[in-house]
Amino acid sequence: MTGLLPGRSRVQRRGVIRANSRGKVKVSICGWIYSSPLILILGQSIRFFPLTLLALWIFLQATPRQYDDMTATDGLSFWQALWHVHLPINGPALFLSWTLVLVWCLGELDTSIIVCPPGTTTLPIRIFTMMHYGVYSEVATACLLLAGTIFFVACLGLIVGQSQANYKSLHGAETQAGTDER
Repeated sequence: MTGLLPGRSRVQRRGVIRANSRGKVKVSICGWIYSSPLILILGQSIRFFPLTLLALWIFLQATPRQYDDMTATDGLSFWQALWHVHLPINGPALFLSWTLVLVWCLGELDTSIIVCPPGTTTLPIRIFTMMHYGVYSEVATACLLLAGTIFFVACLGLIVGQSQANYKSLHGAETQAGTDER
């Protein structure tokens, strides 16, 4: 048996034989993450994080600096200011950027193929596989399903974002009208 491992010392050969003969594989936390669909979420998050920050940066820069001064004057901590001031103001922007990233992730293929664990698949991977093997009737159905899902999510995101913006503009107008009457 030791002759099968040429160029190794006696101790190294015994270690290799002992490691191979145990039959037990230790599963670390990284192995658990890779063997679950969580690796797809992690891969998509890493890939689209810069685009998300770019989309959010535009909206966050539009927030007036007077709000930061008011929260500092009122003695709010960073988390209180974020929760009570910035999230309500930038809620539609956050939802819109989340919808945008979700639409990108639904149609993404490159990262999914690279990090997808065995036994797990996504619809774009399935479409790519069917196109590769020439199953054209099912490819058309799957493509329509994917396009319909992306269209539905995008429309839902726009409707909810627009309704939040309309509610805030109406609510803000009522608040200003109430202060003018006093």
